[in-house]
Amino acid sequence: MNNKANDSGNFPEEHIESGARIDAARRAPAHCLYCSNPADGWEHGLTEGVGGRLAAYILCRRHNGSMNAAVDQRFNANFAPLVNMLQIRRQRGTTGAEFVATDDAGKPVVILDKGFAKQQRMDVQKRDADGKILYAEGDLDHLDKLPAGALSPNGRNLVIAKISNPSANFVVGVDETITPAILKIALHFFASFVDDVPLNVATELLRTISGELAADGKIVRTPYLHADVFADSWPARHELTAYPDGDHTLVTVLLFTAYAFTVRLPVSMKGRGGVRYTQVLTENFPRFETEVPRPAALDWNDRPGIHDSAKYYAPIKERIKRIYDHGTEQAIRARCKRAYETAMTASSKYGDIWERYRMQLQLECFEAAEVRQIVGIGQRLSREGKAPWEIPVVNEEAPEPAVTRESRSGAARSRKTGPLHRPGAPRGGAPNTGGPAGL
Repeated sequence: MNNKANDSGNFPEEHIESGARIDAARRAPAHCLYCSNPADGWEHGLTEGVGGRLAAYILCRRHNGSMNAAVDQRFNANFAPLVNMLQIRRQRGTTGAEFVATDDAGKPVVILDKGFAKQQRMDVQKRDADGKILYAEGDLDHLDKLPAGALSPNGRNLVIAKISNPSANFVVGVDETITPAILKIALHFFASFVDDVPLNVATELLRTISGELAADGKIVRTPYLHADVFADSWPARHELTAYPDGDHTLVTVLLFTAYAFTVRLPVSMKGRGGVRYTQVLTENFPRFETEVPRPAALDWNDRPGIHDSAKYYAPIKERIKRIYDHGTEQAIRARCKRAYETAMTASSKYGDIWERYRMQLQLECFEAAEVRQIVGIGQRLSREGKAPWEIPVVNEEAPEPAVTRESRSGAARSRKTGPLHRPGAPRGGAPNTGGPAGL
């Protein structure tokens, strides 16, 4: 769907209609959801950090700040690898998310928001009595950054420069550790766009959101990924839907099209039909619907048991794999783009642009056969007026995402991927989900 203004400067009709429905539904409570102070804090129920764009004044500034510190920051950090893989552009204009992974030796590796591994610091293994370097190892770029006189005159002036593309192993925990955040998302969505929440109900739920009480499956559950409740889609999306359930409300929460939750709130929708917020992660505006019919498959008590792992995990694995493949493709293209842009700024004495591009691709740790293939494709794309780094990528050896029942049990290792059908490429981590919660 086109989410940009058309040639006349007008926005698509669906954008305008969603905006009108949002404005009509947005609540303006007399006081904060959790206290009697004015509701003057602009609150994103689904955090901006993972791409949420729907907000309302439902909290005071104190509770807005404390909610961010106690819940949102951990939630955002947990899903940062997926935000990075999908290169999600957030409302304030930033794209991707920085996170810390580990290499194969267990050492921390910082993955920058653009998908690159941050250069590792120089590892000085031996110094002389004056503190000057006798022996060190480090990334190639550190050679040019060593100050004059940094090396000891008593040594061999030996610094081993490495060209490396470290593995990045990480986990995405989808288990009881994030259920307080899921409850918060559902409650704040209801309070922002469905109806007011009694103060005593909100403050009691706050005890679970803050971690004082455990979310033991009575409020938040991980249901089956039924297609008619949590429809598959690409590009990936987040989606929140509130459905009436007698004197309660069921709020379904779908994250990245892959992770599903159901929240049962002790508040009534008072005869209203379903209300839905959809955030397609390639779009810069929220979609909003009212009078959404309740799907027949939505059942609070229909949740996986101890013997239902295969049925529960199969659709999740399929959707996670697609995100992983997309992230691999983006990472390879990003390295090609960096190599090409560096080649464009290099001195012409090092050959033509394609020779310099070839050299920079070698510094990006592509193998010789890969470099020849990438340069050949880049030349063809350039003749067609396209960006030389937008190479087609096929995941030849698809990973089996680590989906385990153990909570945050360890990092998943990726398999090799690359341009076209070639094997042997950089490694990155695959998500690890530790649900289902509330079993």
